[in-house]
Formats: sequence, structure tokens, C-alpha cells
Amino acid sequence: MEDLIAAELENMAINAVDEEIGHEHKFCDKTIQRWQQLFGCSSRPEAVELLERHRNDLTRTRVSDEHWDIVRTEKEAEG
Repeated sequence: MEDLIAAELENMAINAVDEEIGHEHKFCDKTIQRWQQLFGCSSRPEAVELLERHRNDLTRTRVSDEHWDIVRTEKEAEG
């Protein structure tokens, strides 16, 4: 149990270091459009809000860059 708690605290610390909470995010058009497509956002403001909530969530599950490269390639091939 202690290992699980330590692992979760480590994930939260990594997320906190990667993203400054309260920092205004500036997302590029390509990122916003990708989120609109992937998550069915009907508008640009909706996609930006979803991105901000995700980036400010310290408890989110972190996906490694290596894993994301695999998933991204598959998803882009699907359209």
C-alpha cells in the first residue's frame, strides 16, 4: 500500500513540475483542432477548456512519451 501511495505522489509531483497551476496556457491551433477531433468538442472554446482542465489536473494518469508516440501513430492512421 505504501508503494502505491508513493507512486501516486510521484506522479502528482511530476505533473506539478510539468505544468504550472494557474498558468495561462497558450495552445497552438493544431493542438486545439486535434482535441476537437479526438474528443468531439463542438467549439474551439470547449476544446480549450478541456485542455486546461486536463493540464491543471495533478491527479491525471501520465502517459509516457514512448507510449504516446505509438498511440498517436495508430490514431493518426485511423484518421
